[in-house]
Amino acid sequence: MKDTLSNDEFLAYTLLYCANADFEVSKSEIDLIKKKVGRDALISAEKFYEQDSDFERIQKIKAYTKSYSDEEKKKLYADMISLFSSDGDFDRLEQNIMRALKQVID
Repeated sequence: MKDTLSNDEFLAYTLLYCANADFEVSKSEIDLIKKKVGRDALISAEKFYEQDSDFERIQKIKAYTKSYSDEEKKKLYADMISLFSSDGDFDRLEQNIMRALKQVID
């Protein structure tokens, strides 16, 4: 397996992290990720996601977004909120993950 993620794979990876915030990944969340990045990028990102610990996931998100511009961060935040809202319930766990990820990314 390769060591780095493409932009689409990274977006899928981050959205998978968000989808798992409430410990329930819904079909609507998976469908949204597929729509944004495609099936192949999602499958590849899932492999990385499954092999990483939670700490490694946060570190990977931090490393990939370190060089993001403010516009790129805004787009990522919008994609994250879209994912959190896709199942109709942006619950407290998801809100806390969003706040934590904003701290990691900013």
